[in-house]
Amino acid sequence: MEIKNRIKELRYVPASQLKKNEFNWRIHSEYQLDLLKGIIEEVGFAGAVIVRELTDGSLEIIDGHARVELAGNEEIPVLVLDVNESEAKKILATYDPISSLADTDAERLNALLDEVEVANQNIVQLFEQLKTKAENYGQEAPEEFKEFDENIETNRICPKCGYRWSE
Repeated sequence: MEIKNRIKELRYVPASQLKKNEFNWRIHSEYQLDLLKGIIEEVGFAGAVIVRELTDGSLEIIDGHARVELAGNEEIPVLVLDVNESEAKKILATYDPISSLADTDAERLNALLDEVEVANQNIVQLFEQLKTKAENYGQEAPEEFKEFDENIETNRICPKCGYRWSE
């Protein structure tokens, strides 16, 4: 496989100057935004928002809408890609879902969580949920979780481990 590098450049721009992508299908709950805000407060930005340059020179977000929302007018790192609208839509449609298909190595996850110290209480709670998930990974989901496939968005339950999360 030949890998094409589609990254044109790294820029630092005020978040408020970035255009939201009208096709962004991700909805960020207050809980998720609180977690993201907590980790940004403790660590800072550790990754760039992915954008494409439009014909008028403005930058449209492909990935990173939540970080942009939280950043306000702060200057943030963005990776400017050399992609057209169709390619940007492919990235937007697949970027997070492909990542979410990864399995969990419960032993490594627990070892990592045991090493990490956080102050934000929302992140502490998230770590506790992740530890529970790791303990249950590979076990059949309890009977009350069997309806997961019928309504993924409402139940918010992992079909593999029975891990339930809340908004």
